[in-house]
Amino acid sequence: TTAGTITTRLGIVITPTGDSRVFDRQNQDDTLLMTPERFVGRVNVGDEVRGRAYIDSSGDTVWTQVRRLGQSDGTCSLMGPVASPIVTNEGFDVLGVTVTTGFFASFYDEDGDATDIDGFFDGLEAGDNVQLSSGPDTATCSNGMMTLSEAGTASLYADDGVAGNADDRPQSISIIGNPVEISDEGNVIQIGDQQISVQPGTIIGAGVFAAAVGGPTEPSVDTSFGNAQWPLSQLLLAEVSYVVEVDANGEAISINLAA
Repeated sequence: TTAGTITTRLGIVITPTGDSRVFDRQNQDDTLLMTPERFVGRVNVGDEVRGRAYIDSSGDTVWTQVRRLGQSDGTCSLMGPVASPIVTNEGFDVLGVTVTTGFFASFYDEDGDATDIDGFFDGLEAGDNVQLSSGPDTATCSNGMMTLSEAGTASLYADDGVAGNADDRPQSISIIGNPVEISDEGNVIQIGDQQISVQPGTIIGAGVFAAAVGGPTEPSVDTSFGNAQWPLSQLLLAEVSYVVEVDANGEAISINLAA
């Protein structure tokens, strides 16, 4: 880290601001009161950090959420739009990172179904959002480069999960609390008096999966509800508090554990 910034192994520079929601899983006591500068000061080389951002009308990157989760296992994850050109069955660029695909990686289509490398590239166009994970081999990601080896995954993604950019509705609010109703019929939850519809493109935070299965370690990446392939009634628990970002139509943009 340098003053006010975090540089990932992929070379992406994260700059939290006063508008960013920062969260330190290693020390949650004062997360809600933490300044961006104090948060960055806690980040150590080798920590796992996850960030979400969008590009505003001026071309600047706006970081909406940055989280420190502890020591990384070496996995690099990346979500964003694919740039042109696409080299079929070989690779593409995402947010300035050159991604090289391998035939032994795992590939998923937009519906979350497993496919092969040919099926993945047949459905891929410039501008499509993808979700990528390198696997825990530290040699698979470096400054400006990611290689999807046998442990790597690539998923086509209908929505990039970022509030405020082109694929999201313009207004959103955050609702915090425990669900009082969780229904698989129509995939609806209720927090307080707010009915919320969970869509296939709703981003489910990795910590939500960990809480659902009771595991000590979070899965490596956030994913969409459509790709998760879990019934809502098994994924969310009435005794757990969540932060749900909701758009103007009452549809969930993202669901994360409350700090």
